[in-house]
Amino acid sequence: MLTSIYHTLSGPAGEAVGRGALTAPRTAPVRVRGAVSAPRPTASPAGPDSVWYIDVSKGGAYCLSDPASIVLWRPNRDLEATARLAAVAGGKATEITWRKGNPLKLCPVDQLPVTDGGKYTFADPVGPNVTFTLHLIGAPPADEIGVASLFADTGCTAQLDVFANAASESAAGGR
Repeated sequence: MLTSIYHTLSGPAGEAVGRGALTAPRTAPVRVRGAVSAPRPTASPAGPDSVWYIDVSKGGAYCLSDPASIVLWRPNRDLEATARLAAVAGGKATEITWRKGNPLKLCPVDQLPVTDGGKYTFADPVGPNVTFTLHLIGAPPADEIGVASLFADTGCTAQLDVFANAASESAAGGR
């Protein structure tokens, strides 16, 4: 029997995003009668667990509802890494260190203020260097179509991809 553990994507205030449980698999323990084995980790997720995380491996535009609680996500969690995040205008920069195994990091907004339409560069020693633009949107729409339209209209395509993939997984049986 193959089993998986899933979790729900959530928005900036912890509310569920999308229809039902938009989820991503974590581990897949395999059980064989008469045998003992440890859970085998599945491949790292192809994208962030939440549409509100900034994927630091992709450039482009990102929509944010709460500039004080920005979460950065990285796909390469196999190594400890220190990256550099800098504002394009003014050049103010800060270092961000991830521990091995951890894909998430709060953006140090106290050290690097976030502005609507602000452009930022992210220099990563274990991934690509990218530039992204942040759009402060206020409270996000309450319905799926509104969220998808907001992402499309604002050019937040990385977030639209995460949203669409999660919705299609949900429609395919809640995976």
